[in-house]
Amino acid sequence: MRQGKPGFGLRDYQLMRGAWTTKNKRTAGAGLLSWTRVFARTPAELGVEAYVAPPPEMASTVKAAAKFYGAGMVGAAPMNETYVNMRQGGKDIVFEDSDVPAVTAQKYVIP
Repeated sequence: MRQGKPGFGLRDYQLMRGAWTTKNKRTAGAGLLSWTRVFARTPAELGVEAYVAPPPEMASTVKAAAKFYGAGMVGAAPMNETYVNMRQGGKDIVFEDSDVPAVTAQKYVIP
C-alpha cells in the first residue's frame, strides 16, 4: 500500500475487508453495522494517509463500493433519525454529540 501499487491502495484494502466482514459476520448485530470496525485497520494503523476528497467524489466512491457489493441502486441522502431502526441486536441505537461512533454494552452510538 505504501509503495502505491495498483490494486493495493487504501480503498482496495477497505473493499477487501468489507467483503470479508460481509462473508463472515452474517448474523444481526455481529459486525455489519457501519460504526463497527470488525478487523479493518485505520489508515494511521496502516501507515498511510487517510483518503480525503470533496463530497461529490466521496459519494461516488461510496456508490461504487455499494455497487461492488451488489447494491447498484444505492443513493445518498442526509442523515435522519427516522431512517434508523433504533434497536439492533438487543441494544439501543442512539444519536449523541461525539466525534466517533461507539459500541457499548448497552448501545450503539451514531455521532
